[in-house]
Amino acid sequence: MSKNSNKNRSSYIRDPRPITINQSNRALIYRVVIYFLGNICSKLITFLLTRLQTGALEPAIFGPTNLLVTTLPQLVSICFFEIWAGALRFMYDGEKEEEKHKVFTNTIVASIILSPFFFLAVYFLNKSQKTPFYFELIVMGVVYLLDYLYQFTVRGLGRNKLFAITGIVASFVLGISQYIFLNVLHWGAISLILSVVAASTVSILIYEISTRQLIKCRLYEIDFIFIKTLLRFSFPLAVNASAFVALTKFNEFYVQRNVDNNALGLLAAANKIAMVVNIFITVFSLAWQETAFSISSDENRSIYFSQTLRNYVKLLGVGVYIMIAFGQFFFKILINRQEYADAYWLIPLSILAVAISAISNFMGHIYSAEKRNDQLFYSTVVGAVVNLIFMLLLLSRIGLQAANISLALGFTATFVYRFLRIQKTVIIQLPKRELFISVIGITLNTIIFYALPSKPFVIGNMVVSAVVTCYVLRKELMALLALVLRKNIKLTKKE
Repeated sequence: MSKNSNKNRSSYIRDPRPITINQSNRALIYRVVIYFLGNICSKLITFLLTRLQTGALEPAIFGPTNLLVTTLPQLVSICFFEIWAGALRFMYDGEKEEEKHKVFTNTIVASIILSPFFFLAVYFLNKSQKTPFYFELIVMGVVYLLDYLYQFTVRGLGRNKLFAITGIVASFVLGISQYIFLNVLHWGAISLILSVVAASTVSILIYEISTRQLIKCRLYEIDFIFIKTLLRFSFPLAVNASAFVALTKFNEFYVQRNVDNNALGLLAAANKIAMVVNIFITVFSLAWQETAFSISSDENRSIYFSQTLRNYVKLLGVGVYIMIAFGQFFFKILINRQEYADAYWLIPLSILAVAISAISNFMGHIYSAEKRNDQLFYSTVVGAVVNLIFMLLLLSRIGLQAANISLALGFTATFVYRFLRIQKTVIIQLPKRELFISVIGITLNTIIFYALPSKPFVIGNMVVSAVVTCYVLRKELMALLALVLRKNIKLTKKE
């Protein structure tokens, strides 16, 4: 290898620096708080918009439209190789801002190269759903792509507060525009697409005005050798994303084809309730992804990974436990039409499937940090096959519950595969105690949910579950309270 090539390559590789566990914990907590602020508004508004959507659209219309809107981001991930994740990884390898910006420039060029695949994929998706929304879906996909690129670039630059503020602003744009399109203009199904376009466009504008990443792009920054490296790194992510779509979307398309659009709408409504758990999953995943990348060369990472997995399983288990207890409460607030009544019984298993997917995703970020993206694909294929088999076996026997059961089993298979394989690279301890306690609590509340649906039992279980949650998380809550009080004391002293 020539000296020049070594020099060019070195601009993307940083010297390893030891990071202590306490430093990593503080960094993770800081990122969780920032991303909580940036994502909580977006997820909460999307969550609350469920009432608006189900009130304006009947299940047979809401189901297929929601399927389009939720499938499109996954198509973007496949066709563009999740290149934003690769960009973030290489930005962490760069020390200077110029090196980080060069990654952005080359990521834009790589995205342009990959764009024909996306146009073709949207054509087939639109044709399969027989909708007149091809142009709108293309626009939605492009703004999704740019929004993703800016989000990950801003994170790579360490502008996490900008990320949080932009997320809040874009969330309000999403909510206001969707309300206007659905309730004032009565545009129907297309409102769900146009409101996303409006929110992402505002987000892109804020990012560009604040960072001027696009306007600073120069032709001399284009490095086709690096683009090739970036694509090679990201390609396994695209393959994994394809398998992930097979794992997560097969059930919905299968229900649409073998039952009807009305059943698809019920499934979509139940999944919206599970979005509460997804709020916290998304926040943690964003923070965890950066932390995992930043300590990927640290010799203590095995201890840290095990510790974080243990805490994550504990928090996730408690979250699912209390969400099932409050399931009826959220359902009555968010679902606005009698036609969606049967979706109520899908809630617990829908929440459980989301939670198991989160643990699987946790392991996925470790694979990326260890640069083992090739193994992500195999693990997701295993999950997709398990999901497919159980979906084919169970749908005709138990109805729509088959979708959530098979999905939960699929993600379980993916997690088990990832956990066992990663041991060859970095040893991670399985949190058996936390898993056991979580399973007991979730099973108990699921039984109560189905067996005792009357109002007195529901209210009683909500109170008991809230008390149990506070007790289980008492140390974490006290630590958080101490942190807040410490901050207030510092602010008071400054004043």
